[in-house]
Amino acid sequence: GRFSLRIDFISYETMFINDIRLGRGSLIQDLGEIRITPDIMALEEVEITAERSRFEMTLDKKIFNVGQDLTTIGGSASDVLDNIPSVTVDIDGNVSLRGSTNVRMLVNGKPSSLIGISSTEALQQFPANLIEKVEIITNPSARYDAEGLVGIINIILKEDKRKGLNGTIDGGITYPLGGNGSVNMNYRKNKFNLFGMYGFRYRNNEGSGTSHRETYGPGGFILDEQQTYDRRGISNSVRFGADYFINPHNTITGAFLYRYGDQDMDVNVNYVESDLNNNITGFRLREGNETEKEPNYDYSFSYRKSFEQSEKSLTADIQFSKSSEKEISNIVETAFAPDMTPLPDQLFQRSFANEDVISFFGQIDFKQPVGENGNFETGYRNNIRSISNDYSVEESDSTGIWQILPGQINDVLYEENIMAGYALYGTSKNKFSFQAGLRAEMTIISIEAAEVSQSEDKDYLSLFPSAHATYEIVKDKTLQISYGRRIRRPRFRQLNPFFSYFNSQNIRTGNPNLNPEFTHAVEIGYMQNTEKTSLMTSVYYRYTEGVIQWIRRVEDSITYTSPQNLSKRNAYGLELSGSVDFTKWFKLDGSLNFFRNIIDGGNLDESFESDDFSWTGRINSRFNFKPFDAQFSFNYRAPIETTQGSNKSRYHADLAFSRDVLKKKGTLSLRARDLFNSRKRRSITEGQDFFIESEFQWRPRTITLGFTYRINQKKKRNQRGDGPVRPGARNGLLRSGTGRRPGALAAPLLVLRSPGSLRGAPARDRHLDGSDR
Repeated sequence: GRFSLRIDFISYETMFINDIRLGRGSLIQDLGEIRITPDIMALEEVEITAERSRFEMTLDKKIFNVGQDLTTIGGSASDVLDNIPSVTVDIDGNVSLRGSTNVRMLVNGKPSSLIGISSTEALQQFPANLIEKVEIITNPSARYDAEGLVGIINIILKEDKRKGLNGTIDGGITYPLGGNGSVNMNYRKNKFNLFGMYGFRYRNNEGSGTSHRETYGPGGFILDEQQTYDRRGISNSVRFGADYFINPHNTITGAFLYRYGDQDMDVNVNYVESDLNNNITGFRLREGNETEKEPNYDYSFSYRKSFEQSEKSLTADIQFSKSSEKEISNIVETAFAPDMTPLPDQLFQRSFANEDVISFFGQIDFKQPVGENGNFETGYRNNIRSISNDYSVEESDSTGIWQILPGQINDVLYEENIMAGYALYGTSKNKFSFQAGLRAEMTIISIEAAEVSQSEDKDYLSLFPSAHATYEIVKDKTLQISYGRRIRRPRFRQLNPFFSYFNSQNIRTGNPNLNPEFTHAVEIGYMQNTEKTSLMTSVYYRYTEGVIQWIRRVEDSITYTSPQNLSKRNAYGLELSGSVDFTKWFKLDGSLNFFRNIIDGGNLDESFESDDFSWTGRINSRFNFKPFDAQFSFNYRAPIETTQGSNKSRYHADLAFSRDVLKKKGTLSLRARDLFNSRKRRSITEGQDFFIESEFQWRPRTITLGFTYRINQKKKRNQRGDGPVRPGARNGLLRSGTGRRPGALAAPLLVLRSPGSLRGAPARDRHLDGSDR
């Protein structure tokens, strides 16, 4: 018959040879040398992308990619965490994981002065646009710190290693008054990679709260409080450093981070005093101003060594941090008679607090493959921290002479040294993987309160075993079971006997005799992925001894709150997380966490017991309506019983829009945080001789207009590409060198050809991360 031949070759013109005749006796023909012509069209750019999903799940952790979350634009680190499944941030800024605040906070896998002594304050000041992603590790293995009963939250800062100059510039304004901005730049050439970031954040939060307290017995009374807050503050953050690639197997990195916060707060508290028959007996107005300055420094150095065996590695990290908080408060209290007539002798008070923290962190880790499928890891870590706190409260009488209030002065010194070593072995065979490890931590803690001559030393050695096993039932369906022992050491402010005197009727103090909590945790998880959906289900159980709880008591008409060790707690839970790509323009993900807490505080009082079932839920939807993207999220926390009362339900919603401009080099965004102005803390606290009901809102609804400009970068698209990440082949989460990181997308090869190469010059192959193949 007669045939036509078509010849195709990448970057050359298609060529046709017609009228080729094949017949009996001539089935083979030699067409000779065929010359093909280069395509004369020079391509400016060819782009192949495999996008990470906004929320990736692996069997040992969950990864939240912040860059694709519209509702955190212009926000803080607290806003980022509050938009992550399993994590909630209450109105005071306290972070909870699966309903518990006993969680370990890390930055780039290490302790950091960014978190500081008060993680709530630090997270509210740190700009969200400096965060790349957040890792949630609910049942860590022995390679991780044993601190954190319910797991670890690891904040990963932005850092780029693409060749050449690239970066982003972000800015935004917020209503009520606020603003933020950041610059993130990176330059890589030859063996050097330089990176730097600067961010600032200004906030002006106006909060309010009410409290109703009834005190019974002889001399009983009713006290109603109405509080207003106006908190203003600006923070500046700078981070810069360099990577030096000595050779393909050795890299060193040095980095410096500095953050400075300057805050000012006005607080007004109105007290209405009544007897138990609701007859008003007096009024008081307490007006105060507090200034606070917080400089923080981080110096870090890292060394990375790889070997010819891809799974063998050696890493070493050293970090030095220094931070301080200086607070000065001035308070004026005026009393009024029932007819609102001012009473003589106003009360003038002022308090001083100076807190300094110096910490050192050192760690070395080694990984070695064993046999065909085995992997052995070992390492050592040392955390050293010293905290000094000078605290005093003074009062002035009518003569204007200042005198220190009795019992309200002290100099507290806290020192902590935690030395840890671990060993971990993992192996796999067919569809089964197993990992077991043991971590030992020696804790040496001392706290001295000079004024009251009080001293406490706590030295103890603890062992923390862990075990993980996974079984791949069929492709994309995996089952895992894990066990781990964890610890929660008391924080400095829980041990410090002197805390705050701003509200004279509600005082918080620490407890130097507080002991750590120990928890045994078991978790069974199931993960399933399809082309457009993913589902992860976890059933967990935690048994805790020495439970730390804040307990309230009333003495001499004043409410004191301090932490105490209760006997034990049993916690059961079921967590569901999933995502669905309904269409190219509509995607949905969410989570539900059902849990039951049974607390036994009979060692202190038979009334300090609770047995409660509660749940939390979160849903997030994304829409791609050309020419803009939209995102709506909703968070809900059901009521929960406590050892002394209950916390009522809480909920809030966020809404955001974005649109690309300037040929996709820029993005405009509009975000409404707490859309329905409903984010309030409502609680009831009861004791044998008192009843307290309170409501508090830290900040009202905020609206932020933001702008991002990218330098030599393309926008990170919101498409999910390959969808949710499933565990890697063979040893999955047990091995870190199976061709890709556990939980990372396998990036397709991208071939870049310059216009010259389209005319026959050899092309150079590169991976998506920019490295040479």
